[in-house]
Amino acid sequence: PLAKRLLKDKGTVYLRTDNVEYFEQMLEVFNGAAGFEPTETPESLKAMVTDFEQVFNAQGIPTNHAAYWKTGG
Repeated sequence: PLAKRLLKDKGTVYLRTDNVEYFEQMLEVFNGAAGFEPTETPESLKAMVTDFEQVFNAQGIPTNHAAYWKTGG
């Protein structure tokens, strides 16, 4: 992915979306990308909620989180 070229080695990309299909697509891309390993999203980042997330969460639509760090490979 483009993130591999732009992200510094050992950098982390954080993903979040309420769109399940888009989230699954992002997981597929990063899980299949050489040079990226899954990692945990810090609770402090999960706790930050945008105005859009507040609206969707109030409707029962959860926010999905994932994170990947660049291994340098």
